[in-house]
Amino acid sequence: MIRFVTSRLLQHGRQLWRQNNRRLVHTKIAENSRKRRGNSARTDQVIRYQEPFQRYGFSRFVVHARKLLLDNVGVKVAGNPTSDIRTQMVKKLFYSDTGPMVAFVGIAAAAEGATLLQDAELEETCWKIRETVEKFRPSWDEAEISIGDTPIGLDDLQIGAPIAKGCSAVVHAAALKRNAGPSHTYPLALKIMFNYDVQSNALAIVRAMFRETVPARYRALEVAGFWQHLADQATLLPPHPNVVSMLGVFCAQMPNLEGARTLYPSALPPRLHESGFGRNMSLFLLMRRYHCSLRDFLDTQAGRTTTRWALLLFAQLLEAVAHLNRYGVAHRDLKSDNILIDIGTDGTPGLVVADFGCCVADKRNGLRVPYPTAEVDKGGNTALMAPEIITQNPGTFATLDYTKADLWTSGAIAYEIFGAENPFYSHNVKSYSYNDGDLPVLTDDVPLIVRKLIGNLLQRNPKKRLSADVAANVMQLFLWAPSTWLRSTGMAPTHPEILQWLLCLTSKVLYENAMDSKGQRGAQFTEYFLISSFLVRASLRRIEKAILWIRRTVAEEHLEDIKV
Repeated sequence: MIRFVTSRLLQHGRQLWRQNNRRLVHTKIAENSRKRRGNSARTDQVIRYQEPFQRYGFSRFVVHARKLLLDNVGVKVAGNPTSDIRTQMVKKLFYSDTGPMVAFVGIAAAAEGATLLQDAELEETCWKIRETVEKFRPSWDEAEISIGDTPIGLDDLQIGAPIAKGCSAVVHAAALKRNAGPSHTYPLALKIMFNYDVQSNALAIVRAMFRETVPARYRALEVAGFWQHLADQATLLPPHPNVVSMLGVFCAQMPNLEGARTLYPSALPPRLHESGFGRNMSLFLLMRRYHCSLRDFLDTQAGRTTTRWALLLFAQLLEAVAHLNRYGVAHRDLKSDNILIDIGTDGTPGLVVADFGCCVADKRNGLRVPYPTAEVDKGGNTALMAPEIITQNPGTFATLDYTKADLWTSGAIAYEIFGAENPFYSHNVKSYSYNDGDLPVLTDDVPLIVRKLIGNLLQRNPKKRLSADVAANVMQLFLWAPSTWLRSTGMAPTHPEILQWLLCLTSKVLYENAMDSKGQRGAQFTEYFLISSFLVRASLRRIEKAILWIRRTVAEEHLEDIKV
């Protein structure tokens, strides 16, 4: 009994001592910040605003937290912010909902004045960064057109001319009738699936075409619990800036639309066309409308895509693959036709992955699909099918491992992004028989680290490839990290230094993008979404692994140059 009481006293006493020390750290940081900015008139006003709350514990902490974010984090990131930005931040911090802001301030305080010695505590700080950015991302990721919470059907849409057509679907321009104006603009796209085999029943159609709805945000079907039943068996992909924004899914009768009788007559039912083979009902996917496909964008550029744009496109592609991999989804049909481009007001291309009809989203098997017979579908484009998939033979215990298959395909598409011909579309290189040395060398316009990363992704042995998260981290580090981290000489960054860098990125995103975007894709919009995608999955262990891979790769290249 005495031992129990003694241990309890020691445990609670240690916790009280830590809390008291943390309070002293926060108070000291706040006092130092006040001294550094004591001559500022605006800061004096903020201090006077705080005085009535000094007597109360929690309110005092909240006020100190807000001031810490304003004085410490903002100065770290922005240097000397203009008076307009600081005025907006004061209003945002003191006169709006600042819950996530206040939660984030503790992170900044810890990085500024506290000593975090344990890796577990550093990882906990990363978790807080992820949580903070995730709370702010929904307001940035809203489409310019909101469909609301009401189920959408064909009667709610104004459907325009066809935009694109494939072997299994057609896409028409669309707009909500309640938002349609006299200019006849169509900010949405309606994808109509061709239904030749499935009976005209909503349940049967959704079961047969469920993979198309994996990235959907809202699903309309008047059967209680049906979507939940399917969701228990398959993965539903959360929204992501680099995944197509699918706003709604519903089943309806095939309509007689403009150009349908000439563009896709065989997909129409006999009631609409005498030579049609389609069923009366099909699946409709309502999406945001994008400017063009990646292939069309690259054709328009005609090899003149700037290195900066190419780096941003490749980084976004890897972020999309990392998001899919994180939630146990494999696309299996990545190609430039299935990647869409949205061009911002400053001309910077934003990239999203679309067309999930061939994807794997199985909660039971994950990314390792049993392959007992050759009748199991391996996926879409065979030219860009990973070697471990296309060469796998069926067997009793055989599996198709898609863990790094999309990553391999991304490496092949990178050739197109950086202005070269995709080697696997030629007659010389085949995914089932090539050797690592058969791949063509990219030009010197492509940075060394990026060339090495593409080569790593295209290795035949999947065990030698980086994971999706680490590969995406390599691109993010190349774009935003201090250049000294990417050199083979000198000391590698410590965990506190990596954490400080993450804090700078986080505060930059919270400051500038949250205030200036207003739902519009303005200047640097793509960059901020790219950084936010990185921060919501930030992990010190995986970031450190990416840094070590970069430094080792640069060192090996340096040794080869010396030998030559």
